[in-house]
Amino acid sequence: MTTQPFTPEQEWQFACAQLEEAKKRRINMDLSGYFKRVRETNLAALRAEIEKEQV
Repeated sequence: MTTQPFTPEQEWQFACAQLEEAKKRRINMDLSGYFKRVRETNLAALRAEIEKEQV
């Protein structure tokens, strides 16, 4: 099986596609980190509420 070299246009399209994928992954990671932080702060707030009720 012989591989022919990419034309500059194909290389460019491939690079653009890779960049788009990386952006999507980074955004998803940022979002999951964000939702994790939101959950943690909500849990902390709930815990504080419960402790106030028990006093």
